[in-house]
Amino acid sequence: SNPALLTLQPSLAALQALGEALQTPALAQLQVGPGVAGAQALLACQAYAAASVLGQSFALPGPTGESNRYQLLPRGAVWGVPHTALGLLHQLAAALASGNRYLFTAPPVGSAVALLWAALPAAVRAQAQVCEPGQMMGDRSWAALLFEGDADALQTLSVQIAQRPGALVRIDNLTPAQLAAGACYDLTALMHEQSISTNTAAAGGNAQLMTMG
Repeated sequence: SNPALLTLQPSLAALQALGEALQTPALAQLQVGPGVAGAQALLACQAYAAASVLGQSFALPGPTGESNRYQLLPRGAVWGVPHTALGLLHQLAAALASGNRYLFTAPPVGSAVALLWAALPAAVRAQAQVCEPGQMMGDRSWAALLFEGDADALQTLSVQIAQRPGALVRIDNLTPAQLAAGACYDLTALMHEQSISTNTAAAGGNAQLMTMG
């Protein structure tokens, strides 16, 4: 990992802390889903870290005398609706890898999701927030929804979200079975594009080329 990038991007540092925590005895033995051990959660965490382009910019081809840079920026807070502990891990890792704050409603006391949440490092929990369902519906700050569940449950929630004030939000849904089989949420859905064009020549073009003729 790039130490400078981790310093500039607290969410990436938290993602690294999550991966390290999943290798500790306490979480490595954790059953994060039916027949799914912590080792699979670690692989998912590593996959999101490898796919992350947070804090990176890329040079684009362009005419002489012009610099074009492209980067992906966090879209905003992400509302997560996990059904299993593995779902919570996936959604948290996806939010961290894309630089977004993770919001979710309090899981049932004693559930696998609640036990995992309580066991996570402070650096990870600092990038997330437990909210009330009503608060989420009235909040315009979140820009994407990561959902874990079946189509019927998603349909019910989608109807409620459609009535919410503000812009439409992107919904990315995976079932527990898909997550257990190794599927991952789409990070590009959690980020938006930015391209910057800069004039790098004093005279509005390549000065050396302009003197030739």
